[in-house]
Amino acid sequence: MKTTKIVMGMAAAAVMALTSCVFPGKGLGNVPITTDEKTNTTTKAEVTGTVDFTNTDTSEYARGMQTFQNKKKGITAKVVMENVTASSNPGCMGLVFDMQKKDGLLDFGTVGFKNENGTVCYYVAYYEGVSEADFSKQNFGVPDSARTDIVDWGTSAARNPDSVISGITINGDKELACVIEIEAQSPTGTLTDESPAYIIRVYADEDVHVSDFKGLSNKSDTEKEKIHGFAKKSVTITRRQVKAGKTGRTVENKMGFYANVYGGQTLTGEWLVFDIDHQPNVAKTASDNDSFIKIEY
Repeated sequence: MKTTKIVMGMAAAAVMALTSCVFPGKGLGNVPITTDEKTNTTTKAEVTGTVDFTNTDTSEYARGMQTFQNKKKGITAKVVMENVTASSNPGCMGLVFDMQKKDGLLDFGTVGFKNENGTVCYYVAYYEGVSEADFSKQNFGVPDSARTDIVDWGTSAARNPDSVISGITINGDKELACVIEIEAQSPTGTLTDESPAYIIRVYADEDVHVSDFKGLSNKSDTEKEKIHGFAKKSVTITRRQVKAGKTGRTVENKMGFYANVYGGQTLTGEWLVFDIDHQPNVAKTASDNDSFIKIEY
């Protein structure tokens, strides 16, 4: 393994560059999502996103995505849908992950949750070959063969039980909230198409104090396992499902916020990011005679 030494000041600047200027990445679709990357003194979120949009078209969806500026390995965010009642279904909120552009078209995954007549459910899907001009179309304008349903939430009449999240309810402030964690998996052993690429977990925000999610990607395995035990839902996504193949490296692509506003509805909510996995492999200690930080690659 090759080791390069860089002066402390340069290393500090590099780390600061990675932990700030998260946005602006590219905004997509016709639903604007605003962002604030200053740590919120009340919520302690290091990045906050907000949406407040009325879809005046009663026949078409309206969608928006706001991605981070650089590629990420993971994210943990509390997603809050506001002004929700038991009978309301204004749309879907969640995260976009593993986004990359190929020949001018986008491949990406989405994870989102919604409320429908008091039933809270989530889905995970991966899309290939999406044109930015087709964002508001059903299925992002791609055929069924270009969509991989990882967790399909079915229909109102035939709900997929795997998509139903028990234990998440609307609070007294008419808010519906959950915490979504997307964790890229480091390749181990002999890679196959079925080797894990990501694990997505969904939590009830009251089960784990939000401060416990701060720096989740840097916690010890024991600390992570304790938190992961509270997940209401957990799904493993294979390298085949995100077209990663046998690349031999941890999956790392664009991530960000996602909102889908149904026809004739108003969707209001926010994203509170408590952890972003975007740190380089920087040694955290140095010898007494060494005034440099070592970066290994």
